Amino acid sequence: EAFLSGFGVEGAPALPTDISARVEHGGDETRISDIDGHLGDLEFTGSLGLKGSGEELTAVVDAALRAPRLDRLLTARPAFAPAAVPVDAQIAASMSGSRLELTSVNATLGEGRLFVQGAVENIRAISGVDLRVKADIPDLAALGDSERFAIPAVPLDIEGSITGSPDAWSVNNVRTVLGNSRFQASVRYASGDPLDIDVEARAERLDLRDVLPEPEPRIAAAKQAGDRVIPDVEFPVDLLSSLNLRIRVEMDQLVSHRLDFRDVVLDGQVRDGALHVDTIDLRGPRGHVVGEIDYRPGDDSWLLESNFKGDSLVFVKPGEPEEVVKVRPSFELESNLSARGTGLREILASLDGRTLVHGGRGVVPDTGGVLWDVFFGDFATQLLDAVNPFTRTQDTIRIRCAVVMLDFDDGIISGDPALVMQTGELNIFARGKINLNSEKLEISINTAARKGIGLGFSDIVSPYTIVRGTLASPTLTLSEKDVLFRGGAAVATGGLTILAKGLKNRFLADRKPCETALETYRQAVESSD
Repeated sequence: EAFLSGFGVEGAPALPTDISARVEHGGDETRISDIDGHLGDLEFTGSLGLKGSGEELTAVVDAALRAPRLDRLLTARPAFAPAAVPVDAQIAASMSGSRLELTSVNATLGEGRLFVQGAVENIRAISGVDLRVKADIPDLAALGDSERFAIPAVPLDIEGSITGSPDAWSVNNVRTVLGNSRFQASVRYASGDPLDIDVEARAERLDLRDVLPEPEPRIAAAKQAGDRVIPDVEFPVDLLSSLNLRIRVEMDQLVSHRLDFRDVVLDGQVRDGALHVDTIDLRGPRGHVVGEIDYRPGDDSWLLESNFKGDSLVFVKPGEPEEVVKVRPSFELESNLSARGTGLREILASLDGRTLVHGGRGVVPDTGGVLWDVFFGDFATQLLDAVNPFTRTQDTIRIRCAVVMLDFDDGIISGDPALVMQTGELNIFARGKINLNSEKLEISINTAARKGIGLGFSDIVSPYTIVRGTLASPTLTLSEKDVLFRGGAAVATGGLTILAKGLKNRFLADRKPCETALETYRQAVESSD
Protein backbone atom coordinates (compact mmCIF):
# COMPACT_ATOMS: atom_id res chain seq x y z
CA GLU A 1 0.00 0.00 0.00
CA ALA A 2 2.74 2.49 0.99
CA PHE A 3 4.86 1.68 -2.07
CA LEU A 4 2.10 2.00 -4.66
CA SER A 5 0.62 5.15 -3.15
CA GLY A 6 3.83 6.93 -4.09
CA PHE A 7 2.92 6.24 -7.73
CA GLY A 8 -0.65 7.47 -7.31
CA VAL A 9 -2.22 4.00 -6.84
CA GLU A 10 -4.57 4.13 -3.88
CA GLY A 11 -6.50 1.36 -2.13
CA ALA A 12 -3.90 -1.39 -2.52
CA PRO A 13 -3.81 -3.96 0.32
CA ALA A 14 -1.47 -3.27 3.23
CA LEU A 15 0.44 -6.52 2.80
CA PRO A 16 4.14 -7.39 2.62
CA THR A 17 5.04 -8.10 -1.00
CA ASP A 18 8.03 -9.52 -2.84
CA ILE A 19 8.41 -10.56 -6.47
CA SER A 20 11.15 -11.74 -8.79
CA ALA A 21 10.95 -12.37 -12.53
CA ARG A 22 12.90 -12.43 -15.77
CA VAL A 23 11.88 -9.78 -18.31
CA GLU A 24 12.68 -9.93 -22.05
CA HIS A 25 11.62 -7.22 -24.51
CA GLY A 26 12.04 -6.91 -28.26
CA GLY A 27 10.02 -4.92 -30.80
CA ASP A 28 6.40 -4.88 -29.67
CA GLU A 29 6.70 -8.06 -27.57
CA THR A 30 7.46 -8.44 -23.88
CA ARG A 31 7.87 -11.73 -22.07
CA ILE A 32 7.95 -11.98 -18.28
CA SER A 33 8.96 -15.46 -17.15
CA ASP A 34 10.10 -17.23 -13.99
CA ILE A 35 7.70 -15.12 -11.95
CA ASP A 36 7.95 -15.96 -8.26
CA GLY A 37 6.27 -13.75 -5.70
CA HIS A 38 4.26 -13.35 -2.52
CA LEU A 39 1.44 -10.98 -1.65
CA GLY A 40 0.85 -11.55 2.02
CA ASP A 41 0.03 -15.28 2.30
CA LEU A 42 -0.64 -15.58 -1.43
CA GLU A 43 2.13 -17.25 -3.41
CA PHE A 44 2.16 -16.91 -7.21
CA THR A 45 4.38 -18.26 -9.98
CA GLY A 46 4.20 -18.39 -13.77
CA SER A 47 4.77 -16.37 -16.92
CA LEU A 48 3.18 -13.49 -18.86
CA GLY A 49 3.56 -12.66 -22.54
CA LEU A 50 2.52 -9.26 -24.00
CA LYS A 51 2.32 -8.16 -27.62
CA GLY A 52 1.16 -4.88 -29.19
CA SER A 53 -0.31 -1.93 -27.36
CA GLY A 54 -3.57 -0.10 -26.72
CA GLU A 55 -6.60 -1.77 -28.28
CA GLU A 56 -4.27 -4.17 -30.12
CA LEU A 57 -2.66 -5.45 -26.93
CA THR A 58 -2.75 -9.23 -26.44
CA ALA A 59 -1.63 -11.13 -23.36
CA VAL A 60 -1.02 -14.78 -22.55
CA VAL A 61 -0.92 -15.91 -18.92
CA ASP A 62 0.19 -19.18 -17.41
CA ALA A 63 0.16 -18.94 -13.64
CA ALA A 64 -0.19 -20.86 -10.39
CA LEU A 65 -1.65 -19.39 -7.21
CA ARG A 66 -1.39 -20.89 -3.74
CA ALA A 67 -2.60 -19.71 -0.34
CA PRO A 68 -2.78 -21.53 3.01
CA ARG A 69 -6.20 -20.10 3.95
CA LEU A 70 -9.22 -19.09 1.87
CA ASP A 71 -10.55 -16.86 4.66
CA ARG A 72 -7.50 -14.60 4.28
CA LEU A 73 -8.19 -14.07 0.58
CA LEU A 74 -11.92 -13.40 0.74
CA THR A 75 -13.66 -10.99 3.08
CA ALA A 76 -16.24 -12.55 5.41
CA ARG A 77 -19.78 -11.31 4.83
CA PRO A 78 -23.17 -12.22 6.37
CA ALA A 79 -24.05 -14.22 3.28
CA PHE A 80 -20.80 -16.19 3.29
CA ALA A 81 -17.78 -16.41 5.57
CA PRO A 82 -15.02 -18.53 3.98
CA ALA A 83 -13.35 -21.27 5.97
CA ALA A 84 -9.62 -21.65 6.70
CA VAL A 85 -9.00 -24.12 3.87
CA PRO A 86 -6.00 -24.07 1.53
CA VAL A 87 -6.29 -22.76 -2.03
CA ASP A 88 -4.37 -23.92 -5.09
CA ALA A 89 -5.16 -22.71 -8.64
CA GLN A 90 -3.67 -23.27 -12.10
CA ILE A 91 -4.63 -20.63 -14.68
CA ALA A 92 -4.08 -20.65 -18.43
CA ALA A 93 -5.66 -17.65 -20.15
CA SER A 94 -5.24 -15.07 -22.89
CA MET A 95 -6.65 -11.63 -23.55
CA SER A 96 -7.04 -9.78 -26.82
CA GLY A 97 -8.35 -6.26 -26.52
CA SER A 98 -11.12 -6.53 -23.92
CA ARG A 99 -11.89 -10.22 -24.55
CA LEU A 100 -10.64 -12.69 -21.92
CA GLU A 101 -10.26 -16.29 -23.05
CA LEU A 102 -9.99 -18.80 -20.21
CA THR A 103 -8.24 -21.83 -21.67
CA SER A 104 -8.52 -23.57 -18.30
CA VAL A 105 -8.85 -22.66 -14.64
CA ASN A 106 -8.30 -25.55 -12.26
CA ALA A 107 -8.69 -24.68 -8.61
CA THR A 108 -8.58 -26.72 -5.41
CA LEU A 109 -10.41 -25.34 -2.37
CA GLY A 110 -9.70 -27.61 0.56
CA GLU A 111 -10.92 -31.00 -0.69
CA GLY A 112 -13.08 -29.41 -3.40
CA ARG A 113 -12.23 -28.89 -7.05
CA LEU A 114 -13.40 -26.26 -9.54
CA PHE A 115 -12.90 -26.10 -13.31
CA VAL A 116 -13.80 -23.12 -15.53
CA GLN A 117 -13.36 -22.72 -19.28
CA GLY A 118 -14.69 -20.17 -21.75
CA ALA A 119 -14.69 -16.48 -22.62
CA VAL A 120 -15.64 -13.14 -21.08
CA GLU A 121 -16.39 -10.17 -23.34
CA ASN A 122 -15.37 -6.66 -22.28
CA ILE A 123 -13.57 -7.73 -19.15
CA ARG A 124 -13.81 -4.27 -17.60
CA ALA A 125 -17.63 -4.13 -17.73
CA ILE A 126 -18.42 -7.81 -18.53
CA SER A 127 -20.81 -7.35 -21.41
CA GLY A 128 -21.04 -11.08 -22.15
CA VAL A 129 -19.95 -14.51 -20.96
CA ASP A 130 -19.74 -18.00 -22.42
CA LEU A 131 -18.43 -20.28 -19.70
CA ARG A 132 -18.42 -23.96 -18.88
CA VAL A 133 -18.21 -24.71 -15.17
CA LYS A 134 -17.63 -27.92 -13.29
CA ALA A 135 -17.31 -28.34 -9.52
CA ASP A 136 -16.75 -31.33 -7.28
CA ILE A 137 -17.10 -30.45 -3.58
CA PRO A 138 -17.07 -33.37 -1.10
CA ASP A 139 -18.51 -31.21 1.71
CA LEU A 140 -20.13 -27.83 1.09
CA ALA A 141 -20.09 -26.89 4.77
CA ALA A 142 -16.29 -27.29 4.84
CA LEU A 143 -15.93 -24.25 2.54
CA GLY A 144 -17.51 -21.77 4.92
CA ASP A 145 -20.54 -20.62 6.88
CA SER A 146 -23.42 -18.17 6.51
CA GLU A 147 -25.46 -16.07 8.93
CA ARG A 148 -28.45 -16.08 6.58
CA PHE A 149 -28.88 -19.77 5.89
CA ALA A 150 -27.44 -23.12 6.88
CA ILE A 151 -24.91 -24.49 4.43
CA PRO A 152 -25.54 -28.24 4.29
CA ALA A 153 -22.74 -30.70 5.01
CA VAL A 154 -23.35 -32.65 1.78
CA PRO A 155 -21.32 -33.25 -1.37
CA LEU A 156 -21.93 -31.17 -4.51
CA ASP A 157 -21.12 -32.23 -8.07
CA ILE A 158 -22.26 -29.72 -10.70
CA GLU A 159 -21.56 -29.21 -14.38
CA GLY A 160 -23.10 -26.82 -16.90
CA SER A 161 -22.70 -23.69 -18.98
CA ILE A 162 -23.49 -20.00 -18.54
CA THR A 163 -24.04 -17.73 -21.54
CA GLY A 164 -25.31 -14.21 -22.13
CA SER A 165 -24.88 -10.75 -20.69
CA PRO A 166 -25.72 -9.15 -17.35
CA ASP A 167 -29.09 -8.10 -18.84
CA ALA A 168 -29.97 -11.45 -20.37
CA TRP A 169 -28.28 -14.71 -19.50
CA SER A 170 -29.03 -18.39 -19.39
CA VAL A 171 -27.78 -21.39 -17.42
CA ASN A 172 -28.02 -24.35 -19.75
CA ASN A 173 -28.51 -28.02 -18.90
CA VAL A 174 -26.85 -27.79 -15.52
CA ARG A 175 -26.39 -31.30 -14.17
CA THR A 176 -26.30 -31.36 -10.38
CA VAL A 177 -25.77 -33.97 -7.70
CA LEU A 178 -26.39 -32.45 -4.27
CA GLY A 179 -26.32 -34.93 -1.42
CA ASN A 180 -28.94 -37.53 -2.35
CA SER A 181 -30.48 -35.29 -5.04
CA ARG A 182 -29.89 -35.63 -8.77
CA PHE A 183 -31.38 -33.10 -11.19
CA GLN A 184 -30.80 -31.14 -14.37
CA ALA A 185 -32.05 -27.61 -15.00
CA SER A 186 -32.01 -24.71 -17.44
CA VAL A 187 -32.71 -21.11 -16.44
CA ARG A 188 -33.18 -18.10 -18.70
CA TYR A 189 -33.14 -14.58 -17.27
CA ALA A 190 -33.80 -11.16 -18.76
CA SER A 191 -33.68 -7.95 -16.76
CA GLY A 192 -36.34 -5.32 -17.04
CA ASP A 193 -39.49 -4.21 -15.34
CA PRO A 194 -40.72 -6.79 -14.67
CA LEU A 195 -37.94 -9.38 -14.66
CA ASP A 196 -38.44 -12.31 -17.02
CA ILE A 197 -37.39 -15.77 -15.82
CA ASP A 198 -37.96 -19.18 -17.40
CA VAL A 199 -37.10 -22.37 -15.50
CA GLU A 200 -37.17 -25.95 -16.74
CA ALA A 201 -36.00 -28.76 -14.47
CA ARG A 202 -35.94 -32.53 -14.53
CA ALA A 203 -35.01 -34.44 -11.38
CA GLU A 204 -34.35 -38.11 -10.87
CA ARG A 205 -34.55 -37.41 -7.13
CA LEU A 206 -34.86 -34.22 -5.07
CA ASP A 207 -34.20 -34.76 -1.37
CA LEU A 208 -35.00 -31.61 0.58
CA ARG A 209 -33.80 -33.21 3.81
CA ASP A 210 -30.23 -32.48 2.69
CA VAL A 211 -30.75 -28.72 2.58
CA LEU A 212 -33.67 -27.95 4.92
CA PRO A 213 -33.74 -28.41 8.71
CA GLU A 214 -36.40 -30.62 10.22
CA PRO A 215 -39.46 -28.43 10.90
CA GLU A 216 -40.34 -27.63 14.47
CA PRO A 217 -43.75 -28.69 15.83
CA ARG A 218 -45.15 -25.15 15.76
CA ILE A 219 -48.78 -26.20 16.18
CA ALA A 220 -48.04 -28.20 19.30
CA ALA A 221 -46.03 -25.30 20.72
CA ALA A 222 -48.90 -22.89 20.07
CA LYS A 223 -51.36 -25.17 21.88
CA GLN A 224 -49.11 -25.54 24.88
CA ALA A 225 -48.88 -21.77 25.10
CA GLY A 226 -52.65 -21.39 24.67
CA ASP A 227 -52.03 -19.30 21.59
CA ARG A 228 -53.66 -19.34 18.17
CA VAL A 229 -52.95 -22.36 16.01
CA ILE A 230 -53.04 -20.58 12.63
CA PRO A 231 -49.80 -18.60 12.23
CA ASP A 232 -49.87 -14.93 11.25
CA VAL A 233 -47.97 -15.23 7.95
CA GLU A 234 -48.11 -12.62 5.20
CA PHE A 235 -47.40 -13.60 1.59
CA PRO A 236 -44.96 -11.46 -0.47
CA VAL A 237 -47.56 -10.55 -3.10
CA ASP A 238 -45.59 -7.47 -4.19
CA LEU A 239 -42.98 -9.84 -5.54
CA LEU A 240 -45.51 -11.21 -8.06
CA SER A 241 -45.80 -7.85 -9.82
CA SER A 242 -42.01 -7.54 -10.12
CA LEU A 243 -41.44 -10.52 -12.40
CA ASN A 244 -42.77 -12.75 -15.10
CA LEU A 245 -41.94 -16.36 -14.30
CA ARG A 246 -42.51 -19.57 -16.24
CA ILE A 247 -41.67 -22.83 -14.50
CA ARG A 248 -41.93 -26.46 -15.53
CA VAL A 249 -40.58 -29.09 -13.14
CA GLU A 250 -40.76 -32.87 -13.39
CA MET A 251 -39.42 -35.15 -10.66
CA ASP A 252 -39.30 -38.90 -10.39
CA GLN A 253 -39.08 -38.55 -6.61
CA LEU A 254 -39.49 -35.66 -4.16
CA VAL A 255 -38.57 -36.32 -0.53
CA SER A 256 -38.79 -34.06 2.51
CA HIS A 257 -38.81 -34.65 6.26
CA ARG A 258 -42.54 -35.41 6.11
CA LEU A 259 -43.38 -36.25 2.51
CA ASP A 260 -42.38 -38.75 -0.15
CA PHE A 261 -43.78 -38.24 -3.67
CA ARG A 262 -43.24 -39.94 -7.00
CA ASP A 263 -43.87 -38.67 -10.55
CA VAL A 264 -44.17 -35.00 -9.54
CA VAL A 265 -45.23 -32.38 -12.09
CA LEU A 266 -45.35 -28.65 -11.40
CA ASP A 267 -46.34 -26.37 -14.26
CA GLY A 268 -47.16 -22.73 -13.66
CA GLN A 269 -46.39 -19.11 -14.28
CA VAL A 270 -46.44 -15.63 -12.81
CA ARG A 271 -47.79 -13.18 -15.35
CA ASP A 272 -49.22 -9.65 -14.99
CA GLY A 273 -48.90 -9.83 -11.20
CA ALA A 274 -50.90 -13.06 -10.88
CA LEU A 275 -49.89 -16.62 -10.02
CA HIS A 276 -51.32 -19.40 -12.18
CA VAL A 277 -50.37 -22.97 -11.28
CA ASP A 278 -51.91 -24.95 -14.11
CA THR A 279 -50.80 -28.36 -12.87
CA ILE A 280 -49.78 -29.76 -9.50
CA ASP A 281 -49.51 -33.54 -9.80
CA LEU A 282 -48.12 -35.57 -6.90
CA ARG A 283 -47.98 -39.34 -6.61
CA GLY A 284 -46.54 -41.46 -3.87
CA PRO A 285 -46.99 -44.40 -1.52
CA ARG A 286 -49.61 -42.32 0.31
CA GLY A 287 -51.74 -41.55 -2.73
CA HIS A 288 -52.20 -39.27 -5.71
CA VAL A 289 -53.19 -35.59 -5.73
CA VAL A 290 -53.73 -33.40 -8.77
CA GLY A 291 -54.93 -29.81 -8.81
CA GLU A 292 -54.61 -26.21 -9.90
CA ILE A 293 -54.25 -22.85 -8.11
CA ASP A 294 -55.02 -19.33 -9.27
CA TYR A 295 -53.98 -16.34 -7.13
CA ARG A 296 -54.58 -12.89 -8.59
CA PRO A 297 -55.26 -9.30 -7.53
CA GLY A 298 -58.91 -8.28 -7.45
CA ASP A 299 -60.69 -4.94 -7.11
CA ASP A 300 -60.22 -4.69 -3.34
CA SER A 301 -58.23 -7.77 -2.36
CA TRP A 302 -56.28 -10.73 -3.68
CA LEU A 303 -58.39 -13.66 -4.87
CA LEU A 304 -57.43 -17.31 -4.45
CA GLU A 305 -59.06 -20.25 -6.21
CA SER A 306 -58.00 -23.88 -5.88
CA ASN A 307 -59.34 -27.17 -7.21
CA PHE A 308 -57.90 -30.51 -6.12
CA LYS A 309 -58.71 -34.16 -6.50
CA GLY A 310 -57.04 -37.11 -4.83
CA ASP A 311 -57.26 -40.86 -4.76
CA SER A 312 -55.69 -43.66 -2.70
CA LEU A 313 -54.77 -41.09 -0.03
CA VAL A 314 -53.38 -42.56 3.18
CA PHE A 315 -53.03 -40.27 6.20
CA VAL A 316 -50.11 -41.53 8.29
CA LYS A 317 -47.37 -39.93 10.33
CA PRO A 318 -43.99 -39.38 8.65
CA GLY A 319 -41.66 -42.33 8.95
CA GLU A 320 -44.34 -44.97 9.33
CA PRO A 321 -43.10 -48.33 7.96
CA GLU A 322 -44.52 -49.63 4.71
CA GLU A 323 -46.40 -52.48 6.40
CA VAL A 324 -48.28 -49.93 8.52
CA VAL A 325 -49.15 -47.79 5.49
CA LYS A 326 -50.59 -50.80 3.67
CA VAL A 327 -53.23 -51.51 6.33
CA ARG A 328 -54.40 -47.91 6.72
CA PRO A 329 -57.68 -46.92 5.05
CA SER A 330 -57.33 -45.02 1.77
CA PHE A 331 -59.46 -42.03 0.80
CA GLU A 332 -60.60 -40.02 -2.18
CA LEU A 333 -60.61 -36.21 -2.15
CA GLU A 334 -62.65 -33.57 -3.96
CA SER A 335 -61.98 -29.96 -2.97
CA ASN A 336 -63.05 -26.67 -4.58
CA LEU A 337 -62.19 -23.61 -2.50
CA SER A 338 -61.85 -19.87 -2.93
CA ALA A 339 -60.67 -17.12 -0.59
CA ARG A 340 -59.49 -13.52 -0.33
CA GLY A 341 -56.46 -11.94 1.27
CA THR A 342 -52.68 -11.70 1.36
CA GLY A 343 -51.99 -13.60 4.59
CA LEU A 344 -52.66 -17.11 5.83
CA ARG A 345 -55.09 -16.07 8.57
CA GLU A 346 -56.93 -13.71 6.24
CA ILE A 347 -57.25 -16.37 3.54
CA LEU A 348 -58.46 -19.09 5.91
CA ALA A 349 -60.93 -16.66 7.51
CA SER A 350 -62.55 -16.04 4.11
CA LEU A 351 -62.65 -19.56 2.67
CA ASP A 352 -65.66 -20.52 0.57
CA GLY A 353 -66.41 -23.82 -1.14
CA ARG A 354 -66.65 -27.52 -0.41
CA THR A 355 -64.37 -30.42 0.46
CA LEU A 356 -65.33 -34.08 0.35
CA VAL A 357 -63.21 -36.96 1.65
CA HIS A 358 -64.42 -40.54 1.60
CA GLY A 359 -62.77 -43.92 1.97
CA GLY A 360 -62.99 -47.58 2.79
CA ARG A 361 -61.64 -50.25 5.07
CA GLY A 362 -58.45 -50.07 7.06
CA VAL A 363 -56.85 -49.99 10.49
CA VAL A 364 -55.82 -46.81 12.33
CA PRO A 365 -54.08 -46.36 15.71
CA ASP A 366 -56.27 -45.72 18.73
CA THR A 367 -54.89 -42.14 18.93
CA GLY A 368 -56.57 -41.29 15.64
CA GLY A 369 -53.55 -40.78 13.41
CA VAL A 370 -51.93 -37.77 11.85
CA LEU A 371 -55.07 -35.66 11.22
CA TRP A 372 -56.13 -35.87 14.85
CA ASP A 373 -52.65 -34.80 15.93
CA VAL A 374 -52.71 -31.79 13.62
CA PHE A 375 -55.99 -30.43 14.96
CA PHE A 376 -56.18 -31.70 18.52
CA GLY A 377 -52.75 -33.00 19.63
CA ASP A 378 -52.88 -34.90 22.94
CA PHE A 379 -56.57 -34.04 23.23
CA ALA A 380 -57.23 -36.65 20.53
CA THR A 381 -56.76 -39.54 22.96
CA GLN A 382 -59.22 -38.03 25.46
CA LEU A 383 -61.76 -37.38 22.72
CA LEU A 384 -61.54 -40.86 21.22
CA ASP A 385 -61.81 -42.47 24.64
CA ALA A 386 -65.06 -40.60 25.16
CA VAL A 387 -66.48 -41.36 21.73
CA ASN A 388 -65.19 -44.91 21.44
CA PRO A 389 -64.52 -46.83 24.69
CA PHE A 390 -63.02 -49.68 22.69
CA THR A 391 -59.78 -47.67 22.43
CA ARG A 392 -59.14 -48.57 26.07
CA THR A 393 -58.93 -52.27 25.27
CA GLN A 394 -57.68 -52.14 21.68
CA ASP A 395 -54.49 -50.74 20.18
CA THR A 396 -56.16 -50.04 16.84
CA ILE A 397 -59.53 -49.06 15.39
CA ARG A 398 -60.95 -50.99 12.45
CA ILE A 399 -62.45 -48.47 10.02
CA ARG A 400 -65.05 -49.90 7.69
CA CYS A 401 -65.80 -46.59 5.96
CA ALA A 402 -65.70 -42.83 6.54
CA VAL A 403 -67.11 -39.77 4.80
CA VAL A 404 -66.10 -36.18 5.62
CA MET A 405 -68.36 -33.52 4.09
CA LEU A 406 -67.33 -29.91 4.75
CA ASP A 407 -68.88 -26.65 3.59
CA PHE A 408 -66.83 -23.44 3.79
CA ASP A 409 -68.70 -20.14 4.10
CA ASP A 410 -66.59 -17.03 4.73
CA GLY A 411 -64.12 -18.93 6.88
CA ILE A 412 -66.66 -21.03 8.77
CA ILE A 413 -66.34 -24.78 8.25
CA SER A 414 -69.59 -26.62 8.85
CA GLY A 415 -71.18 -29.95 8.18
CA ASP A 416 -74.52 -31.48 9.00
CA PRO A 417 -73.29 -34.12 9.01
CA ALA A 418 -69.59 -33.29 8.80
CA LEU A 419 -68.51 -36.88 9.46
CA VAL A 420 -70.12 -40.26 9.07
CA MET A 421 -67.91 -43.19 10.07
CA GLN A 422 -68.40 -46.88 10.65
CA THR A 423 -65.94 -48.94 12.66
CA GLY A 424 -66.06 -52.62 13.50
CA GLU A 425 -68.19 -51.82 16.54
CA LEU A 426 -69.72 -48.37 16.05
CA ASN A 427 -71.53 -45.98 13.76
CA ILE A 428 -70.24 -42.45 14.40
CA PHE A 429 -72.00 -39.26 13.31
CA ALA A 430 -70.61 -35.72 13.81
CA ARG A 431 -71.95 -32.27 13.03
CA GLY A 432 -70.63 -28.85 13.93
CA LYS A 433 -68.76 -25.70 13.02
CA ILE A 434 -65.21 -24.38 13.14
CA ASN A 435 -64.66 -20.65 12.76
CA LEU A 436 -61.24 -20.16 11.17
CA ASN A 437 -61.30 -16.45 12.03
CA SER A 438 -61.80 -16.83 15.78
CA GLU A 439 -60.60 -20.46 15.80
CA LYS A 440 -63.61 -21.34 17.95
CA LEU A 441 -65.31 -24.66 17.42
CA GLU A 442 -68.35 -26.63 18.48
CA ILE A 443 -68.77 -30.20 17.34
CA SER A 444 -71.31 -32.77 18.52
CA ILE A 445 -70.56 -36.45 18.07
CA ASN A 446 -73.19 -39.17 18.28
CA THR A 447 -72.40 -42.88 18.33
CA ALA A 448 -74.32 -46.13 18.26
CA ALA A 449 -73.06 -49.67 18.77
CA ARG A 450 -73.39 -51.91 15.71
CA LYS A 451 -73.73 -55.10 17.75
CA GLY A 452 -74.22 -56.41 21.29
CA ILE A 453 -77.10 -56.15 23.73
CA GLY A 454 -77.42 -55.88 27.47
CA LEU A 455 -74.99 -54.04 29.68
CA GLY A 456 -72.05 -54.84 27.39
CA PHE A 457 -70.09 -52.60 25.06
CA SER A 458 -73.29 -51.22 23.57
CA ASP A 459 -74.30 -49.89 26.99
CA ILE A 460 -71.12 -47.92 27.69
CA VAL A 461 -71.02 -46.02 24.40
CA SER A 462 -71.50 -42.27 24.72
CA PRO A 463 -74.02 -41.08 22.14
CA TYR A 464 -73.66 -37.41 23.14
CA THR A 465 -70.10 -36.05 23.11
CA ILE A 466 -69.63 -32.33 22.51
CA VAL A 467 -66.32 -30.60 21.72
CA ARG A 468 -66.16 -26.88 22.42
CA GLY A 469 -63.46 -24.25 22.81
CA THR A 470 -60.77 -23.33 20.31
CA LEU A 471 -58.38 -25.19 18.05
CA ALA A 472 -55.63 -24.45 20.56
CA SER A 473 -57.67 -25.44 23.64
CA PRO A 474 -60.54 -27.81 22.82
CA THR A 475 -62.57 -29.25 25.71
CA LEU A 476 -65.14 -32.00 26.15
CA THR A 477 -68.56 -30.94 27.37
CA LEU A 478 -70.79 -33.57 29.01
CA SER A 479 -74.53 -33.43 28.45
CA GLU A 480 -77.18 -34.23 31.06
CA LYS A 481 -77.53 -37.70 29.55
CA ASP A 482 -73.90 -38.61 30.22
CA VAL A 483 -74.63 -40.69 33.31
CA LEU A 484 -75.11 -44.39 33.88
CA PHE A 485 -78.21 -45.36 35.90
CA ARG A 486 -77.77 -48.32 38.19
CA GLY A 487 -80.28 -49.28 40.89
CA GLY A 488 -82.07 -45.97 40.55
CA ALA A 489 -78.92 -43.94 41.22
CA ALA A 490 -77.17 -41.75 38.71
CA VAL A 491 -73.46 -42.50 38.48
CA ALA A 492 -71.15 -40.20 36.49
CA THR A 493 -69.18 -42.09 33.85
CA GLY A 494 -66.86 -39.44 32.45
CA GLY A 495 -68.78 -39.12 29.18
CA LEU A 496 -69.85 -42.79 28.85
CA THR A 497 -73.52 -43.63 29.08
CA ILE A 498 -76.18 -46.19 28.19
CA LEU A 499 -77.11 -45.94 24.53
CA ALA A 500 -80.23 -43.86 23.99
CA LYS A 501 -82.65 -46.57 22.85
CA GLY A 502 -84.92 -44.12 21.08
CA LEU A 503 -82.27 -42.60 18.87
CA LYS A 504 -83.71 -42.54 15.33
CA ASN A 505 -80.94 -40.86 13.37
CA ARG A 506 -80.87 -42.69 10.10
CA PHE A 507 -77.10 -42.55 9.81
CA LEU A 508 -76.66 -44.22 13.17
CA ALA A 509 -79.22 -46.92 12.37
CA ASP A 510 -78.22 -47.39 8.74
CA ARG A 511 -76.33 -50.58 7.91
CA LYS A 512 -74.44 -48.66 5.22
CA PRO A 513 -74.24 -45.14 6.67
CA CYS A 514 -71.31 -43.97 4.53
CA GLU A 515 -72.99 -44.86 1.27
CA THR A 516 -76.17 -43.12 2.39
CA ALA A 517 -74.28 -40.02 3.52
CA LEU A 518 -72.26 -39.81 0.30
CA GLU A 519 -75.35 -40.14 -1.88
CA THR A 520 -77.24 -37.57 0.19
CA TYR A 521 -74.32 -35.13 0.01
CA ARG A 522 -73.93 -35.42 -3.75
CA GLN A 523 -77.65 -34.88 -4.27
CA ALA A 524 -77.54 -31.78 -2.06
CA VAL A 525 -74.55 -30.36 -3.94
CA GLU A 526 -76.19 -31.02 -7.30
CA SER A 527 -79.43 -29.34 -6.27
CA SER A 528 -77.59 -26.31 -4.84
CA ASP A 529 -75.57 -25.87 -8.03
